[in-house]
Amino acid sequence: MNLFLKELYHYFSNLIFNSFVSTNFLILFSIEDGNLFSWGYGYYGQLGHGNNSNLSVPTKISTLSNVVSIACSMHHSMAIKYINTI
Repeated sequence: MNLFLKELYHYFSNLIFNSFVSTNFLILFSIEDGNLFSWGYGYYGQLGHGNNSNLSVPTKISTLSNVVSIACSMHHSMAIKYINTI
């Protein structure tokens, strides 16, 4: 296992994953605390980071929290947030 993969494993091995979805072009996953991460091909902005950059490592989407469900396709991704309101 190369150094990069060891670092990724070390960082993510203690997390409890809630959801994981992927296509040939992108990967999304949410963790137990409701944070969402993405990486892959981002030409259409589908990674959710506010730009069209490709990402080669899982990167937290800082504008989303309390995520309870996720979905993606080749050119888009979606997240449903939990909002505790009456």
